[in-house]
This record gives sequence, C-alpha cells and structure tokens, in this order.
Amino acid sequence: MQTPTPNSIGRNALITVGDIDGVPAKVDTGADTSSVWASGIREENGELHFYLFDEGSDYYTGEEIVAYSGCYQQVRVDSSTGHAQKRYVVVLPVIVEGKRLEARFTLADRRAMAYPVLLGRNFLAGQFVVDVSQEIHTDIDLSLHIQKRARRRAA
Repeated sequence: MQTPTPNSIGRNALITVGDIDGVPAKVDTGADTSSVWASGIREENGELHFYLFDEGSDYYTGEEIVAYSGCYQQVRVDSSTGHAQKRYVVVLPVIVEGKRLEARFTLADRRAMAYPVLLGRNFLAGQFVVDVSQEIHTDIDLSLHIQKRARRRAA
C-alpha cells in the first residue's frame, strides 16, 4: 500500500483558527512548535483563560477562550536566539489548505511579529510538504514590521 502524498503548502498561508477566518500564518520549518498570538492569558482555579489576538488586531473578536484542567500545559520554549521562556500550550481547531485539523499552539504575544500565527514542524510533519516558491499575498506590510524590529534592537 502506497503512503498518500501530503498536501503542498507555501511559505505562508491564510488559515482559520477556531472560528476566525483568513488569518495569515507563517510556515516555519525551523520552529519545532506552532505559536498563536494570545492576550489576557491567566490561569485561575485550574483553568486557562485567554483571548486569541489582541484588541489592536483585525482578528480579535473579544471572545474569551477557556481551557479546562488537563487540556493545557506549560512548556519551556527556547528561541533561535537562545532566549528561554515558559508558555502555555493548547490544542485549537484549524483549517489549513482546506484540511480541518487540530493543532498544538504555544500562546505568545506576537504583536511585534509579521504574522500572528506560526506553523512549526510538529504540525507540518506528515500533513504538508513545504514549497517555498509558493506564497500568498496578504495585507501585511512586512516592511513596517522589519522597521519596528530594527528600531527596538537599536534602542
């Protein structure tokens, strides 16, 4: 029996996260885990409360998400610069390239990043083959994000 060929995905994609359509995501084969922009993250009474995105985002709905005990965990994430931080991990429903899936995401403040969602290797493996020549064009002005990051580094 032949193994089915995974779908092809480009270096970025428009995805659905939860019920939010058209969210730009960066495909990053250099990252182990996927990450989504979250705000208002707090743990109380064994439950994790958070919002997808933030009030300054076009994708923010103001709907609070609650992950119940046993449905989230805290992990240590090491960045490419060697910076380590603790983050919560949750499973969220996504639609990527027409496929309905569930994905493990770390919750992070991605407001300064060009993409509000990052799709990492653990999600991509066995599901997609990355074709870096494919790219969707989004309304994201990457030059503004690059300028902001350069100013922060210089400060």
